[in-house]
Amino acid sequence: MKNKILRRVILIMTVAVFVTVALTFFLFNIYTINSIKDFLQPETEFIADKLKDVDSFDDISSLLGDENEKEDVFKIVVFDFNKNAVYVNTPVDLDLGRRVVRHLDKAVSDGDNFFLGSTYQSGMAINYAVKVNNENIEGGYLILMCSIDVIYNTGPYFLIVGIAVLIWAGVILLSYFALTLNMKFATIPFEKLEGILVDINNGEYTPMQVPEKLNFPEFKAVLTKVDDVAGEIAKNLVNLQYEQKKSSILLHSVNQGIIVVSPSGRIVLNNNVALQIFGKENDAVGVDLGYLVDNEDLLASLKQSLEDKKCYVGEVGIGEEIYRVETSFDTVEDEVIAGDVMVIILTNVTIEVNNAKIRSEFFANASHELKTPLTAISGYSELMTMEGVSQKQLDVCIREINSNAGRMKTLIDDMLKLSKLDADMDNEEQSTTDMAKLCEEVVMDLKGVADSKGVRLEVSGKAKLLCRPKMIATLVTNLVNNAIKYNKDGGYVKICLSESKDGVTLKVKDNGIGIAKEHQSRLFERFYKVDASRTYINESSTGLGLAIVKRIAVIHGAKISLKSELGEGSEFAVVFPSR
Repeated sequence: MKNKILRRVILIMTVAVFVTVALTFFLFNIYTINSIKDFLQPETEFIADKLKDVDSFDDISSLLGDENEKEDVFKIVVFDFNKNAVYVNTPVDLDLGRRVVRHLDKAVSDGDNFFLGSTYQSGMAINYAVKVNNENIEGGYLILMCSIDVIYNTGPYFLIVGIAVLIWAGVILLSYFALTLNMKFATIPFEKLEGILVDINNGEYTPMQVPEKLNFPEFKAVLTKVDDVAGEIAKNLVNLQYEQKKSSILLHSVNQGIIVVSPSGRIVLNNNVALQIFGKENDAVGVDLGYLVDNEDLLASLKQSLEDKKCYVGEVGIGEEIYRVETSFDTVEDEVIAGDVMVIILTNVTIEVNNAKIRSEFFANASHELKTPLTAISGYSELMTMEGVSQKQLDVCIREINSNAGRMKTLIDDMLKLSKLDADMDNEEQSTTDMAKLCEEVVMDLKGVADSKGVRLEVSGKAKLLCRPKMIATLVTNLVNNAIKYNKDGGYVKICLSESKDGVTLKVKDNGIGIAKEHQSRLFERFYKVDASRTYINESSTGLGLAIVKRIAVIHGAKISLKSELGEGSEFAVVFPSR
């Protein structure tokens, strides 16, 4: 700031001095020219009176012989009517250009004429030309022109100019040094004011101590007042920034997308979640709603809601997610926005929708699975009430009713077990479990079933796992039981355990009938069976065993995978992360 003020003052002073010097020289020249005219006119008129009586051009030289003594200052030229010089009192060559000839013509027509011009090769001169009537001379008149060189065509003039330029430069330099010394002290209050404003702008202002002594005491009251005002501004700014920070934290911490749209359709506010939903990286404030919302159907609904000022509620699929979209309106009155702004809230309901779909499918499948044994029980019950039924037939009916009731119980037990797992209602505590021992116990429980089908069970490896033991026992039981069911005579089921720094791996491998590729991706779905008709080819299958296995794996943070070739067998691998 100091340098800027100094430059401007120096510039103003330079211009002022320049104008003063120029004006001085201008007035000096005017004065000089007027003085020369006052001298030149009577001298010229005096010589003109002498020329009125000459009889020939030769008489002019003798008549004006005395004037030759003045040739250094006072130049005399006499022209005939054709403007040919018939007498010149100076050896300097004449320079009669068109401009000089025009001035001579004017003297002939008007009688006399003052003019400034280069009539001699020596430079600029003030000239006075008069017409001298003389009937004795050819043409009836002579033209007398007397000239005096102007001062700026002489050495003294350039000396004066040089001295003036030196004085001018000296004044500027002295002024510069004087101003520099004064500005050093004079700008202290301005520098402090500038510092106050910068600190306020950066939000870092702290009250200052106003100096007791200043070169300009008038500034003390100003600085004190500004300091007080700046303190209040800084305090309010801190409060405002705090409130803005709170609002920003709240806005960006919610897991819902929020967009605020002005009456003209431009976005005035959005949070990061809204940007993520629509796959945008840059803030969308100030742009049209269509820049952010690229779903045409949703955009049309939102624009219609904005136009009608009616709330809108709907669901829309964006990518692989499903969102519930709600709009509401709020009145805002300020300098930037005036009117009813539309608030758009986008809530991710993918899990809710999927859960609803799963529940719907679950009840549909459960109804289907329960219908078959109930139909069988109902049919056999009616058969028992008919007349003429033998005891043998009654025994068959009772056996089938018991069998289907058992299947219903198994199905209901699995459904209840899966529901508890979904709701995480099992309060079993975690404990470090010897997985080899747990697997051996499962093998002992299923040994009878395996022996009946001629399937050999093996356990290999060791591992310790922090888990819920009963859940893991259920997981191993379901995997081994399935491997026995879908095996062949003389087959095997191998349970392999391994432990590393990454966690514990459990593998259940068999050489049974295997699973076709097209079924493998859906094998863990609830009620899904490889038999598309869902008939009870295997009477003990409920279609929930592998769904229970997957749910238990998810609860323990484990990943489950399947490798299977049709006719060669299957291998299920469950990898538990280290804890």
